[in-house]
Amino acid sequence: MSSLNARNLDAAVDVLVAGESAGCVAEQIAGHVDMQNVVVACDTDYADQGVENLAALIVDSVKTFGNEHVITASTAFGKNLSSRVAALLNVTQVSDVIQIVTKHLY
Repeated sequence: MSSLNARNLDAAVDVLVAGESAGCVAEQIAGHVDMQNVVVACDTDYADQGVENLAALIVDSVKTFGNEHVITASTAFGKNLSSRVAALLNVTQVSDVIQIVTKHLY
């Protein structure tokens, strides 16, 4: 899903980049005009991209920054990750979204 589509949420678009060496990816994303904030988590805990560690990081980020929506890729990994995040936040996961019309209609 493009950030242009995500802008229909009527909210700032923030990006979380996590990995052992996430700095160069974060620099590339930071130059994108559609992003308000790029949060970087460089740690060996995220080297294997395990969903448990990433889910905990995303939940902490949501609680810290007050994000209303979390968007992941529509892949097996993204769906696995988003279902864990949803469970930890006690919210419903919506998958396979192809368009965001408004923050309540997709």
